[in-house]
Amino acid sequence: MHAVLGKCQGGVDGSLFVTTPSKTPGPCDIDESGCKEKEDSNCKVTVKAVLMWPVGCCASAALIGPTIGTSADPCSVATASGGNVEQTWTLSARCNMVSNAGNATDWFKVWCDTACAGNGHPPSGTPTAQFAPTITCAPCMKKT
Repeated sequence: MHAVLGKCQGGVDGSLFVTTPSKTPGPCDIDESGCKEKEDSNCKVTVKAVLMWPVGCCASAALIGPTIGTSADPCSVATASGGNVEQTWTLSARCNMVSNAGNATDWFKVWCDTACAGNGHPPSGTPTAQFAPTITCAPCMKKT
């Protein structure tokens, strides 16, 4: 899965490369009487987004994300020569619930070739790319 940053020189897309390194499926057992929710059991997923730096794309970027900076200085700068920057989320939800639905602090945002604003805060303009995962735990389905 990719979130495209935009065309770079030579027509190469800059992107966030998104993977799910681990998944634990639903919190339900099926037996002869139907669906039963397990005690203390959630759907879980680990999601990782890596900022890719193709040749001819942005030389630097202002970044915010769950593990970038601090609450006082949430914005950091990365450069192509500094390697890939990544964010990892661990999400969980119970049956019929959505997790991580729109919390602003959970977004990984990238401003290509833009510096952080004063005092380490993110730029005020629209990010070049942004991504925040959600997990929806489906209802238990009785086998037919």
